[in-house]
Amino acid sequence: MRLDHRSLEAGQEQRLRRARRTATIVGIVAFAVFVVSVVQMLWLQHHPQAHAQAVKEALMQ
Repeated sequence: MRLDHRSLEAGQEQRLRRARRTATIVGIVAFAVFVVSVVQMLWLQHHPQAHAQAVKEALMQ
C-alpha cells in the first residue's frame, strides 16, 4: 500500500514513520527469538547429556 505523502499532514507522516519503525523492530525481535529457539532445539538434540547434566546441577542448588 503506497500512501501519497503530499496528502498526509506532518503529524500523520511522523506517526506513520514511527509505526513503521516500531513494526520493523518488533519483526526483528520476533525473528531473533525464533532463530534462538531453533538453535537451542538443535543444540539440545545433539547434546542431550550436557543438557541433562545442567538440569541436574541446577536442581541440586
